[in-house]
Amino acid sequence: MSKSLSLFTQKPEFKLWLDELATMPSTPLAENLYDNSPIGLIRRANLKRYFEKMAQFKPSVLLIGEAPGYQGTRRTGVPFASEHIISGMMPNVPFFEEGSSFQRAFDDRLYKEPTSTIMWRTITQYDKLPLLWAVFPLHPHQPDNFNTNRTPTRVEVVSAKNHLTKFIELTEVETVLALGNTAKATLDDLGVITQKLRHPARGGGPTFAKQLADFMSRSQE
Repeated sequence: MSKSLSLFTQKPEFKLWLDELATMPSTPLAENLYDNSPIGLIRRANLKRYFEKMAQFKPSVLLIGEAPGYQGTRRTGVPFASEHIISGMMPNVPFFEEGSSFQRAFDDRLYKEPTSTIMWRTITQYDKLPLLWAVFPLHPHQPDNFNTNRTPTRVEVVSAKNHLTKFIELTEVETVLALGNTAKATLDDLGVITQKLRHPARGGGPTFAKQLADFMSRSQE
């Protein structure tokens, strides 16, 4: 795939993609994190800032997860990133260095998320950071409790397929890696050639790190 000269965040399609994300309807079991509410606007600004910074790296690898988690992306808007991380409090993660203009959307205690910590500790060792996103961009939760997670249903994932396809095309990445079964099944349905890696959650961190290292090593040969 040939790369265009402009960064993907400079394309008109990127704004359209963000606008479409903002207007996805929430449901009783899935929260749109990027709507036009005051908190949603902060999270959307953080997401835009994340993509703008990542575009500078001209990423060639995209890691696709399942959905936002309540301790991480739900509070920040940034894929696989907790408040602890975007506040520049995780050592050796220069991407979120102090003054990088990410904002907190909530005023209560500062949250950490194990999966976010594993992800950024792992990918920061690479000179060219992989891009991060999810097959379902809304936060799936248990009834009446935003501070929970659940696996998105097939119907939910299917509803976001076109939006995911647009993102992959927009970024012009060369390789897409699926984190876990839900992401792999969705990308297979879309006809995207991908390799499945162990998701870093629920004890999968060491396996994820090794599989990613193996892939990065092979891709540089």
